[in-house]
Amino acid sequence: MVGAEVSGVARYSQAQVLELIQALYTVAEGTANWGPVLEKLRALTRSEGAVVRRANYDSGEGEVVFGSPMHADVQIDYARLHPSARTLVNSNRDRFVTEGVVVTRRMVVAAPDFEASAFYREFLAPRGFYDFMNMVFEVRGSWVLNLTMVRSPAAGDYDDEDVALFQALAPHLRRAMELYRLLAGALNLSVALENSIDHLPIGVILVDALGKAIAVNRSATELLGRHEGLQLGADGLLRAAEAEAQAELGRLIAEASRCGASATGCGGTLNVTSSSGGRALALLVTPLRLERQALEDPRVLAAVFVRDPDHRPAATEEALQQLYGLTRAESRLASLLVSGLSLEESAKRLGVTTNTARTHLKRVFAKTQTSRQGDLVSLLLSGVEALRPPSASA
Repeated sequence: MVGAEVSGVARYSQAQVLELIQALYTVAEGTANWGPVLEKLRALTRSEGAVVRRANYDSGEGEVVFGSPMHADVQIDYARLHPSARTLVNSNRDRFVTEGVVVTRRMVVAAPDFEASAFYREFLAPRGFYDFMNMVFEVRGSWVLNLTMVRSPAAGDYDDEDVALFQALAPHLRRAMELYRLLAGALNLSVALENSIDHLPIGVILVDALGKAIAVNRSATELLGRHEGLQLGADGLLRAAEAEAQAELGRLIAEASRCGASATGCGGTLNVTSSSGGRALALLVTPLRLERQALEDPRVLAAVFVRDPDHRPAATEEALQQLYGLTRAESRLASLLVSGLSLEESAKRLGVTTNTARTHLKRVFAKTQTSRQGDLVSLLLSGVEALRPPSASA
């Protein structure tokens, strides 16, 4: 099929075209690969520059996204002068907004008109550029992604063989961009979900069938650092300190991994104690709803949720003020009560009398529509105010 695609490209050998096509697909791995790809294309076509640019021919906006060579002044000047280039394409608009279409300067404008344009005089000529060749490889709404090459007068005009090269590359470039968007979308979703579980006040550990941790949220990381009953080994395996608890944890993870989401009753709960005392950690092991891919099993097979009853999440004062209209003093008191302190202990921490703290508490009751301290704590622990704010390093 490739041979048929490039059969009309006499100047460029099949090996050269295949090498370019292979390079194009590296764009799917990340935008950092655009530079080497454009440099290959620029050198092969004896061009002075190769750029990927975004253009909106309705609004006149435009920018250079990637380029070889690429300089900040090129971006700035292109954005400023792009509206003048619009006058050059209005009479051939379809060629600049249709995917897969390749166009050269000679196809859209006569040399005298081109040389009189502001786009040529102020942008191209000062940089030693003259002829151009453009390919539209993606249209998204009113925005068009173009691959544009420019040559110096000494290199001559782009001809039919150059156009044939671009036409051979066009479907591969479009497919590479489709793959890039799929991969980037999956990566962005993964990062967003990982950041989301970092807000949870309970620990979340995603593991494989052997109990090796694949992802650990912020609460779990802190919990594992302070509780001797549950640890991550140097090999990444999640382990309970006591042999009996470890055997049960391994069984629950293996069971959840085997049945996945296809059966009910998989996984279960477990208490994990520590030799240093304190209440036991409460664990829930549950299978994850992941589809098996054609070539391999899902890497993450189970989730382990961990709660430390001796460590309550702190309701942020700012959130309490915004959600319930509490004053600063009221929100500080409520936050201390949620952390497990008594009214007397909270008053001492705040440097006020117990009577003053009780007055604040009555106002908090009224604003949160609660009447007892236990109800207030339950409300604040179950609401969004218990979610963790972003970490300073996030």
